[in-house]
Amino acid sequence: MAKVSMANQQQLGREPKLARALLKVALGSVALNWGLALARDSRFDPVRAFVRKGVGDFDILLTQGRPGCSHHVSAPMLRPGDQLPLVEITLFGVGFVVDTDPAQAGLAVLRQALEQDGGVPWMILPKAA
Repeated sequence: MAKVSMANQQQLGREPKLARALLKVALGSVALNWGLALARDSRFDPVRAFVRKGVGDFDILLTQGRPGCSHHVSAPMLRPGDQLPLVEITLFGVGFVVDTDPAQAGLAVLRQALEQDGGVPWMILPKAA
């Protein structure tokens, strides 16, 4: 009988490549839904630097996924007054919200709304150790 041992345990979010991968998916959503020319715009240079080299700081909001949906990537969502969009990503039933704006303005407003509502479980993923 074979035995498998998992000696290295990893907390969700402490893997630095997770945030980079989610930002890459978000930029892909921009390209698919808004066009490649816009996704190549210099406004998204900080996203590309983060995805490629880990340069910068982007928070990832984790929440419950969409009911009955194990995988989903939303179209980019641009709130009035925001410069760059939020993208909702569901992987294996776990929901993530990614803000493509380095200022994280859209995510800050969403966090405030979630704190006031109190009904939806959520957290900001911990940074890589």
